Amino acid sequence: MKIIENMKQNRLATIMAALALFIVIGGSATAASGLINGKKIKKGTITAKQIKNKTLTSNKFAQSTLDALKGAKGERGERGERGPQGQPGEKGETGPPGQTGPEVINAFSGSNDVINQPANQDVTVVNFNGLPSDKYVVTAKAVMFANNASALLSCSIETNNNGGGDNALWNSPSGLSRNTVPLVLATTAKVTQIRIVCNPGNTAGAFDVSAVAIPVG
Repeated sequence: MKIIENMKQNRLATIMAALALFIVIGGSATAASGLINGKKIKKGTITAKQIKNKTLTSNKFAQSTLDALKGAKGERGERGERGPQGQPGEKGETGPPGQTGPEVINAFSGSNDVINQPANQDVTVVNFNGLPSDKYVVTAKAVMFANNASALLSCSIETNNNGGGDNALWNSPSGLSRNTVPLVLATTAKVTQIRIVCNPGNTAGAFDVSAVAIPVG
């Protein structure tokens, strides 16, 4: 009796093992034969919800499809209205001072000539009168003409207010001769008048004078 029960138990275990093996082998074959392909998908049953994001790339589509997805180039639209003006920005920092330009100097210049000046008589050839009260540097060039030999001709710079002066002399070596003499003066005080005065000496003569007066403070 016990032998029969053991045989029944062994036989039942064998049958169950064989059945499990059949299911495994048969199930795998059934699953393999049941793979989904394009023929088994009904049109319109796959929607965007069933497609995973970023899985359809451009290389999955035909070039004609990609070209069809591109929109046609339209005409340029009209220009929009101008927007409101923005608020002014904050004031920037003050920049460094620029270079100082050249100082403007107000110089006074003049020239004049005198002919047939009688002997031994002074003549004011150039006269700066009514100048701004200031100290000046004065430069002058005097051309002297002598009618006779051994004539002592002179020209000088004269100022008011004890500003000082300068003097130049020339002794003519012959008649109808001429010479050019320079004159330079830096006034020692503020003046308002500067004159170039000449004298032909013991014979008649002539003078041609040009002068410049520069204020120096």
